[in-house]
Amino acid sequence: MVYDWVIVGGGVAGISLAEVLTRRGCKILLIEKNSLLAGETTKEFHEWMHTGALYTLLPDGNQTMKYLIGAIDDMFLYYSQFNNMNLIPTNKGLGFEKNINSWFKDDYISFRYRLRKYNPLWSLISSRSIMNIEKIKNHDWLHRQGGNVFSSHSNYLSLAGSYHKYLTAKSDFFEYESSDFVINSRVMLADLLNAALTRGAEVVTNEEVISISKESGNNVVFTKNEKYMAKKVVFCNSAGISKFSDVKVKQSYAPMAVVSGDFSKTSNFVNLDYYVKKSINLIKKTDEIALIGGITLSKKSSCDDYIKYVINEHKKLNSSVSLIKKYVGIKNEFKFKESNRNYLYNISQISDSVWSLIPGKYSLLFSFAPEFYKQVYKKNPPISNDLPKSTTLNQSLISPTTWQEAKL
Repeated sequence: MVYDWVIVGGGVAGISLAEVLTRRGCKILLIEKNSLLAGETTKEFHEWMHTGALYTLLPDGNQTMKYLIGAIDDMFLYYSQFNNMNLIPTNKGLGFEKNINSWFKDDYISFRYRLRKYNPLWSLISSRSIMNIEKIKNHDWLHRQGGNVFSSHSNYLSLAGSYHKYLTAKSDFFEYESSDFVINSRVMLADLLNAALTRGAEVVTNEEVISISKESGNNVVFTKNEKYMAKKVVFCNSAGISKFSDVKVKQSYAPMAVVSGDFSKTSNFVNLDYYVKKSINLIKKTDEIALIGGITLSKKSSCDDYIKYVINEHKKLNSSVSLIKKYVGIKNEFKFKESNRNYLYNISQISDSVWSLIPGKYSLLFSFAPEFYKQVYKKNPPISNDLPKSTTLNQSLISPTTWQEAKL
């Protein structure tokens, strides 16, 4: 068989591309080197839905924030047909349907801005962040184009109000419930995979791609045991992109820990500080299990000391915290000279029939899969109208998250 597409790498990028490409009726083969899909980067992080709130702190002209807000617009356009997609656009923020198996939880993440009243720069950054998150929370999603609602000119009255709230806080932190919330990543990925499989996509696991060549106008993808013919190939794994192209991929490291404790009265939070290495966060998974971390580091050698700091800080806040497992999540990003970090997805064409994709954030799934389709076929992907009627989730091909494994 000659496949229309061979997708190399079965994480969030590979699964979402398989789903969107099968909408066109393409014959898809998804190749994964591990025994289960979504078994590396996709399993290791917070399951945190970024609406752009965290990136109101970046000095990038709101670019990252706008991309993330725009991804929600794309989700309503291209993914609302899924039964378990339970996010609802309203004229004042986002709403949630109550599904048993839902993509998202009505479980928000609080931002705690460290008070540094004698640091005017941090005070201004924090106040501006609070002002912009308020705009996200109250945005009219029924009008769409969420990524374009922020002008470059600040609303000085709103900024003054945020600044007053920050300066008059009565504790060490000004706490503010953000617009970000929690993802049920395994439900979402199972739905996308199930749709792709129903349309005829094939999945091969325990096969690592070792080379690629041309034969009779087609691409030949070689693993140790097999070879596969494809009209087009897309690499969604950083190792493959680095090996088979000149694209430079940069690795950064996120120290993480799964902890137990009494979290019955604890909410999700992130402590934000002018001194970035003092930032920590917690995403509550159950009343007894939480995932903690903080920042991403450029050197793996620095991770052990930082995660010790994070664990100690959490024990100060909650004496019941006890370590179950610590690990280092690896983030792979395209390397750009003008920036230390690439928070956005990047699609590159390696040759006339070979592509690559690295997503900067899981939350951009709803944009990067449709955008890949647009770049290749020069038109929007079809809207799904052939989804499986059954809502039974088949997760046998998808790995559990790290915190689920630790819990087991």
